[in-house]
Amino acid sequence: MYLNKFNLIATVLMATLFSFSSAQDVLLNLDGGDLNYDSSVDIAGFQFSHNGCVTSAGGGDAAASGFAVSASGSAVIGFSFTGATIPSGSGTLVELGGDVTQGCLSDFIFSDSSGNALVVNWGSGDDGGDDGGGEAGCSDDTDVCLTLDGGDLNYDSSVDIAGFQFSHNGCVTSAGGGDAAASGFAVSASGSAVIGFSFTGATIPSGSGTLVELGGDVTQGCLSDFIFSDSSGNALVVNWGSGDDGSDICDDIDACNYGEEGDCEYAQENYDCNGNCIAEFDCFGECGGSAVVDECGECGGSGGNYECWDGSVVCSDSDCPDEPEATYIDILYSSDADIAGFQFNMDGVEVIGASGGDAAAN
Repeated sequence: MYLNKFNLIATVLMATLFSFSSAQDVLLNLDGGDLNYDSSVDIAGFQFSHNGCVTSAGGGDAAASGFAVSASGSAVIGFSFTGATIPSGSGTLVELGGDVTQGCLSDFIFSDSSGNALVVNWGSGDDGGDDGGGEAGCSDDTDVCLTLDGGDLNYDSSVDIAGFQFSHNGCVTSAGGGDAAASGFAVSASGSAVIGFSFTGATIPSGSGTLVELGGDVTQGCLSDFIFSDSSGNALVVNWGSGDDGSDICDDIDACNYGEEGDCEYAQENYDCNGNCIAEFDCFGECGGSAVVDECGECGGSGGNYECWDGSVVCSDSDCPDEPEATYIDILYSSDADIAGFQFNMDGVEVIGASGGDAAAN
């Protein structure tokens, strides 16, 4: 009878996979061996897989609610013979023995009291393990968040990873190990790329850990063009996280040392990161300078400053127009009547002034 009911509960849990709701029901985090939860609904049963890292399971709110909890070499299951539930709220779901990390747990199936499957995801928590996981600091739309700890390419993924590849600039000399190897992936490194996949269709479970161990002088800046896929062949959104390898990493893509340790370093204005001028040279030979040759042929000059006889401003006196030579002509008159005013035209000459004579005397 016990075995039949155990199998029935397990079957119910498995069968409810199709009825996931779109809301977030249960958030999990790992604190050492304590699997903690924050649930918006009552939990009637749960099960999850592991890669052999769990040696025992018990205690927590599952035990306090009268659940029967058992751990095998590949799974943990918890349910109640009496229909009891773990009330909505937060606490420690179950205490796990072994070398447990977030990355070694997968395939979570939780149900409510009606047998409906609950949506389960990892929260931010502390998994208590030094597995390269943790708070990577990627944006919310990221599926796989990567960090680099020496040669360890670490990941934090919300979905199972069925394959991956990325390019490098020659910095990677070897690739292997990590959760890729533990999941049976074939991993290879060429002079320009690293690729990992499974011949059997195996996946790297969602969670966090070291994806692959890279040999060579590897920095974040020398890796690029990441392509990750899920078990359906869908592309996953991949981004770099903040990581924490004990040193600061420049995360500004416009910096000359992007992805490398230390403060971000930038090219001098008008130069690229290799010291090459990327602007125009001015007449002084200054990269990006503003000096120009003026109309007098002087680099950076202010132009003409010599004023000619006619008021024009030129570069020097030699540039002035010739000043006309003045010639005086006496205009004679003979009149039988007093003259009150006069005007006349003169052809063939330029009159630049008129004065004197009887006109001035009167």
